[in-house]
Amino acid sequence: MGTSEFTNEVQQLLEFGGSALTGTTRESLWVDEAERRYQAYLEGSVTARPATMVFQEARERLR
Repeated sequence: MGTSEFTNEVQQLLEFGGSALTGTTRESLWVDEAERRYQAYLEGSVTARPATMVFQEARERLR
């Protein structure tokens, strides 16, 4: 899935609030996103970060 396709899907989710999606559709969107992120990781276009750092930054942003 390309970036524009992903963006369109996210916009649809926001417009519908996710309520119009079936469980299967939601799951499919998450699988697509996970595969897109994993492929980006394999290609080296993104780097992995330790979960402890990610959660620490999230907690700091919520303060």
